[in-house]
Amino acid sequence: MHTPNTTLSTMYTLIERLAFTERDVLLMASTLGHQTGYLYGYCLNLLLGATTVWMDIWNAEEAAGLIEAERVTFTMGATPFLRDLTYTQAPRDLGSLRVFISAGAPIPRQLVKDARERLKCVISAGWGMTENGLVTCNGLGDPEEKVVTTDGAPSTTMPAITGSAPLTTETRNSAELIGARETNKTPWGKAPMCS
Repeated sequence: MHTPNTTLSTMYTLIERLAFTERDVLLMASTLGHQTGYLYGYCLNLLLGATTVWMDIWNAEEAAGLIEAERVTFTMGATPFLRDLTYTQAPRDLGSLRVFISAGAPIPRQLVKDARERLKCVISAGWGMTENGLVTCNGLGDPEEKVVTTDGAPSTTMPAITGSAPLTTETRNSAELIGARETNKTPWGKAPMCS
């Protein structure tokens, strides 16, 4: 179970890394029942005092229209969301969008390149899990090579990710799910590509 402290721990590091403020406008298409929607749509909104635009059902053309109409600055979603928005043919002004975090599924590195070129915003590849929230992501000033070839660096609440193939993560941090300390040495098939 997460507590307010574990939730806040992961949120504050993200706010710092991506320079979020109350002026940001968030677009969220993930449900509140999923950690992405809850943490990065609802909780981030409350912490910042910002505005969130919610989508009931994901549709890239509608998302592009909302980004233009509401001057959205940030969104987060899994690879299909990034792919759909990157390749949408909707003629919209997406110039307000400054950050798209893509996490939850492997991200083809060509998609990261295409998204940076077409959306003209920071594409922050991320890696995380329910027990910890967003564990890694790219920052605003990361060089293109790092953004295209990695899932970023561990957050300040995640001091180390260790392991070898197959990856084993062992975490000890303030964002960790309560009760996970005894069981959080977990084998994973695919490691986050950290720098």
